[in-house]
Amino acid sequence: HFIARAEHHGRLCAFVTFQKSGNEWCLDVMRHTSEMPDGTMHALVHSAITAAKELGIERLSLAATPACPDPSSRFFRWSARRA
Repeated sequence: HFIARAEHHGRLCAFVTFQKSGNEWCLDVMRHTSEMPDGTMHALVHSAITAAKELGIERLSLAATPACPDPSSRFFRWSARRA
């Protein structure tokens, strides 16, 4: 695992973890408290991307699914109802 963490007023307020597999990292867990300052998660992901680059990691995935190419598709309608 790679773990990036942030503190606010001396207390843990957020962290992200990445699974490592060979020369690849994949975003795994993102957690934060209600006291987390704006932009903290963005900064943690940025720090992980920077660390991966410095370590020569060839691929880093944010584990997101691609946008639906067809808004009339069943999947798009299903996910839109839950948003």
